[in-house]
Amino acid sequence: MSLNKVAYFGIGGGDGWGMRQELLRYVEVIRQNEPKGFRWKHEEVGDEDHMTSRLLLNYYGLKFLFEDVKASKELVEHFCEEDFLRAEQELKNRYGEKARRPASSYIHMATKQESSGDLSGAITVLKRAIEAYPRYIGLITYLARLYVETDQLEQAISTYTLGIEVSRKYKLGQDEDLLAEINKLKQ
Repeated sequence: MSLNKVAYFGIGGGDGWGMRQELLRYVEVIRQNEPKGFRWKHEEVGDEDHMTSRLLLNYYGLKFLFEDVKASKELVEHFCEEDFLRAEQELKNRYGEKARRPASSYIHMATKQESSGDLSGAITVLKRAIEAYPRYIGLITYLARLYVETDQLEQAISTYTLGIEVSRKYKLGQDEDLLAEINKLKQ
């Protein structure tokens, strides 16, 4: 049997013995008959009881259910542009076209690629990051800087121009600085 689903079974460690035992029996049935593709987790949280464990269990449950939104260690440590783009598409297929990783994940991947000398990989990550976070001026200027470093001056100018548009639209106050970067590149 196959069940491509995710479930979290949490309970407070201070909940009644009977409640904890019932959940353990239920989890044991799952463990013995675990369907293929079923990702699940059971845990007892601290010494919280039935009423006070809710916030913690919501937090840990959501963190577990959506752990695939964070870039996998494999993807970060052994970066490949094709694998990255495939993982991004899988994320959008699973959660919808607007799905995205935390901005910090994209920044981490881009800086890791940049520091290893893979500027093309860093550019690929930043292009996706800007698609995911179109208002994030820091991502736009980072991408423009990498275009400059790789002698892709037309792309750098168009990226800085995008930055100016975003800055003006959202009143970020960076228009003049970005225009100065464009003027330096045109000289």
